[in-house]
Amino acid sequence: WTWVTGAFILLFGLVVVAAHQSWHGAAAIIVSLLGWLITLRGVFLLAFPTAFVSLANSMIGAQGLWVSLCVAFAFVGLYLSYVGWGPGARRPASPAAQAAPDLRRAA
Repeated sequence: WTWVTGAFILLFGLVVVAAHQSWHGAAAIIVSLLGWLITLRGVFLLAFPTAFVSLANSMIGAQGLWVSLCVAFAFVGLYLSYVGWGPGARRPASPAAQAAPDLRRAA
């Protein structure tokens, strides 16, 4: 299962990395970093499956760490949701649309 999971995680990470190459602004940097971290996790899961299994077994009893990580990722998710779907600044129209609003477009 570690190979199958690693392959899907690697594929998903590569899709995020390929689709999101923007490093301008805090939200874009977070999304790009998450894509690279997902890709690295997939590579390490494929390369070192026994190390990940032993790490998972050792992390079972770390309840405080898991709760704090879940809360941190929830705040990151809320921030990205607000930036992506929240009210934003009104974007100006293109200069071509403002130049002659009563004329029909040629193409």
